[in-house]
Amino acid sequence: MNIVALLIFVGTMTLVVAKPFKIPIGISALIGAALSLALGLVHPTDVVTVWRLIWNATLTLIALVIISVVMADAGFFKYLASRVAIFCGPSTLRLFFTIQLLTALTAAIFANDGAALILTPVVLDLLEVTDIAKNAQGAFVFAVGFVADATSLPFVISNLTNIITSDYFHISFDSYAAKMVLVDLASLVATIAITVLLFRRRLPKSYSLIDSSHPRIHIRDLLLFRAGYIILFVTFLAYFGLANTPVPVSIVTSAAALVLLGVASRGGESNNRINLRYSKRILREAPWQIIVFSLGMYLVVFALVHTGYSKSLGQLFSHFASWGKFGLSLGVGSTIAIISSIANNLPTVLIGSISISHAHLSHHYTTVAALANVVGTDLGPKITPIGSLATLIWLEILSKRSIHITWWEYFKYGIVMTTPVLLISILALALVS
Repeated sequence: MNIVALLIFVGTMTLVVAKPFKIPIGISALIGAALSLALGLVHPTDVVTVWRLIWNATLTLIALVIISVVMADAGFFKYLASRVAIFCGPSTLRLFFTIQLLTALTAAIFANDGAALILTPVVLDLLEVTDIAKNAQGAFVFAVGFVADATSLPFVISNLTNIITSDYFHISFDSYAAKMVLVDLASLVATIAITVLLFRRRLPKSYSLIDSSHPRIHIRDLLLFRAGYIILFVTFLAYFGLANTPVPVSIVTSAAALVLLGVASRGGESNNRINLRYSKRILREAPWQIIVFSLGMYLVVFALVHTGYSKSLGQLFSHFASWGKFGLSLGVGSTIAIISSIANNLPTVLIGSISISHAHLSHHYTTVAALANVVGTDLGPKITPIGSLATLIWLEILSKRSIHITWWEYFKYGIVMTTPVLLISILALALVS
């Protein structure tokens, strides 16, 4: 039965990545879940158990994607990118550095998937209005794609895997941020350093703007643009203010999304105002497939859990703990990173969490292992193009813009960039824990 569960998992991931006949990822995951249920590898009661584990993370991600799309449509990100281009000129290296900072900030607030979804086309559009050569543009594209995941560590909301881990181990928003903001800063510094080393020869010393239009031209809805700042600020205050209460982050994030949709749908047909039907379109186009994918994929993972894989991994983690805090962080973080790069980080984070619970560690070491699980599932996926949903979104956006990156080309950069950043982030975690 162990082999059958493993084969279903591998088969499901193959469907998710390959997308034969353009099957949506949610349907692919449901096929694997249905097979697991039919063969008795999981039980109907597991559906309830899995939903309890993932509902908060899934709804938070959907709310964040809605917020990011609304803000993007209001002109928020293009305005910022245009401001950045003017501010950084004429230094290409300064522009390269600042765009990575912008990506990191976006990933922290709007999650890694939101950053990949919104900033990739914005940066491509930004580069089109400069005289930066196509060869150099590739450096910016890779940097944005990598930073979106590598700097999704600081807050619970910054990555779906963060939410699942914090929920599973009951880590509050403020307790999580107190440690992981510092780890994220270490990851960001390491990422900028490695990207500059890798791509500096591609970057011209200077650039100039082909289109010198004022950044304000990108603002489609001024009231929504301004309201967005206020809503985001209040939302972040609410995250910390409600950190030690039973209120889930999905409730806070969903409330912010609904308020933004309300402002966006207030009516009017002028060119600089989003029309009344806007919220219906956004809700219709929201990534509901993620809910189906999460539920289906985690049921497939539960089949592996029931057949004993998580217990074996838990024994390995227990062994790492005997090496002390640094050994535990390095062991759990690197192991989970490797699994994430092969099996995708969404199912891996649940496998890692359950395995840590089987390791029977002290409370402090359990928290260290849980946060190492986060580092592994946030950074490890960057080794391969199938590691995270954000990378798959990034590749799809590039493909639509006629920019094609082969898996081998991605892997060459992915392994070189991820390895040092992962090790530095794990070291930072061990130091702050």
